[in-house]
Parts: sequence; structure tokens; C-alpha cells
Amino acid sequence: MKLNEIKKTYDVIIPCGSACSPTLNLRRLGLRRFSLPLDWVYTESFAEVANLYRNQFKKYMELRNLTLVEGSATYFDDDIVINAVNTYLIRDNHYKVTSVHDFPILPDKKWFETYPDFKENLNKRIARFNETINNSDSILFVRWSTIYDHAYLFQQAMQDMLNEKNFNVLILIPADDATSISELEWNLENVCVLKVPNQIEDESIWSHAYSGIQLN
Repeated sequence: MKLNEIKKTYDVIIPCGSACSPTLNLRRLGLRRFSLPLDWVYTESFAEVANLYRNQFKKYMELRNLTLVEGSATYFDDDIVINAVNTYLIRDNHYKVTSVHDFPILPDKKWFETYPDFKENLNKRIARFNETINNSDSILFVRWSTIYDHAYLFQQAMQDMLNEKNFNVLILIPADDATSISELEWNLENVCVLKVPNQIEDESIWSHAYSGIQLN
């Protein structure tokens, strides 16, 4: 698809990673109404995102599959940034997803002691995702960085999962040699691919990509 073909109105726009910038910029531009399961995580593989959706998040972020990894970030309490609290990075080894903003670093507490609160919030987000998918006729998925094979697998999975619903996929491919935004021809139905400068935090890139897109 061409970029101008996806610039229309959708019932919902769903960020699919790989990092938080798709979500942050949807919120900045007023194109986001609520939190969804993959908003505040790092997803290593677009193909695994397809598996998550197809499996309806079964076994996602189960405690037995989680490990603590190096690094820290800032705590988000349902979209509100709590600057005074840092977070552990917790990886789901089954789906290759890392929670970035959900597990607060608290005095005298291990990371897994806050897992019940995290799981409760996650279950609400998953239920919201499933309800939104079921009740939406037009959906836009957004992804930062992937490879062709994974984009193909995602597109095929969504065709199978969404049946007759209208959906599009917007993919931004970062490239160190890119100085402007250009369209790539991946020849995947319902998929628009942009080659962009490798600057994920550059708001002008996201403003260009999201320009002309609206919510019902």
C-alpha cells in the first residue's frame, strides 16, 4: 500500500512494538484512547506478535517464563509517568517480549513481589484488546522495525484472525543511511512500509507517518 492509502479513519490503532515510540506518539497526537497489552514493552519479533494475537495472549507473561534482565526504565502507572520510581526490565522468554515500564523498583522488594498487581492490570488490557478487536471494523496496526518475512507472517495471521474486517499495517523501517522518509515496495496486501532515518525518538518522523490518520 501507498502511505496516502492508509491515511483514513479507523476504529482503533494498535501499536505492535518494537518499542514504546509508536504508542507515545499516538498519545501525543490524540490517536489513542486506552492502554493495550503491548504498549509499554519491547517486542523482539513481529512474528511473535502475530503469535500472541493468534493465541489470544495465552501463556503471555506467565511468571514461570519471566526473567530479570539488565537495565532499568521509568514506572508508568496506567499511562501516567511516575518519574520518582524506576522499573526492572522483565523478559518473557516464551514470546521474546520485555516489560519496560511495569515492574517498579521498590525498597526491600524483589521484582516478582509486584507480579500480582502487574498481572491484574495486564488481564484488563488483554480483555480490552479482545473486546476492541471484536467490536472494531477498521483497524490499523503500527510497527517500528521488522523484516519482510515477519511482516508477511503478521499479515497472513491477521487475515486469518480478522476474517472480513478491514485492517492495514504501517511499518517503519529504520535505516542509518536514510536522511528522509520514503516508501518501500514490499508488495504485501494491506501493508504500507516506510524507510525512515534511524531516529526512533524523532517526533517529526511519527508526525509525518500519522498525518491524515484519524479515529472514529
